[in-house]
Amino acid sequence: MKLELSSLISEKDLKWYTAFLFVAFFLQFFYQVIFPISYLPLSIPGKLTMEYLGTAGIYLGYGASFIIALAMSGKIKSLIPLAVVDVISPVFNHSLPFTILAIAVSIIVIVESFLRRKGLDTLLLLPTLALISFSMVSALTIDSMNFTFNPGYTYMFLLSVATFAVFAVWGKQTKRDVLKYLLSLPSLFLFLPLYFMVESNRFMFMIMDMTFSAVYGISFNNPNNLGLFLVLLSVSTYLSVVTALRRNSMAGLGYFIVVSDVFLGITGFHLMEYIFLVTIGFSMITYNEGKVRKDQKKVVNEDMKIQEDLPSNHRK
Repeated sequence: MKLELSSLISEKDLKWYTAFLFVAFFLQFFYQVIFPISYLPLSIPGKLTMEYLGTAGIYLGYGASFIIALAMSGKIKSLIPLAVVDVISPVFNHSLPFTILAIAVSIIVIVESFLRRKGLDTLLLLPTLALISFSMVSALTIDSMNFTFNPGYTYMFLLSVATFAVFAVWGKQTKRDVLKYLLSLPSLFLFLPLYFMVESNRFMFMIMDMTFSAVYGISFNNPNNLGLFLVLLSVSTYLSVVTALRRNSMAGLGYFIVVSDVFLGITGFHLMEYIFLVTIGFSMITYNEGKVRKDQKKVVNEDMKIQEDLPSNHRK
């Protein structure tokens, strides 16, 4: 009996594959959060355990990227060659031609994901698309060609966050939306403690300026941009949660993956995985948009119906 791979990995189970990706990314996020501050004179409970979990998450990310790419390839055809590149990437991880191939395929996937999405608010994703593309090129030049391409990461990040903020709140606002904005507020404080720490302590500011530049692979043209960068990380996390609650969970997780991983490939460590994860993340932002628009229209119609029924109820 012939058993096809497409019958094992299909779109109908996408929510479970997304959950697997979330687990892998969440474990990896441990590593991303703990590594930048591991040099600081701080006592971090369970630091070694978090590093082990983070390392496990990095390798699980390869499998999650492959599965998600195949599951979404029914709508985004270029994800099929991306899945193939993902599988063979450990063999050619440090090959310059293969790195160029991986980046080229990833950019094709991102462009296709952008073009397949309908609606005027699609234009709001252009800065994020540009941020991803320039970061991939920068990673290639630094990691494989030994010269620095610095497009001004902080300000590109600022433009991406500003336009995605409009994208997150796009459409008719309802009372439910206001509640979702309020419920998302705790996520705003994920990186803000670091911001207040560096802004109130000049010594910690200098340490964090060097640490973030080393870990994220970016150089701040203006040292004061460190504070702005931390604020943008906080705001982007908040917008990811808002998008997950208001539009769809895949889009929210997708943007969080993008902003968390888009700079990390520049360091050269696990370059391939960061390329794949960021590409998958952007595809997730646009994937379920048709369903989202129907759900938003349904919610608006329900609210309008409730408002129309209120006077008659009062008269009773």
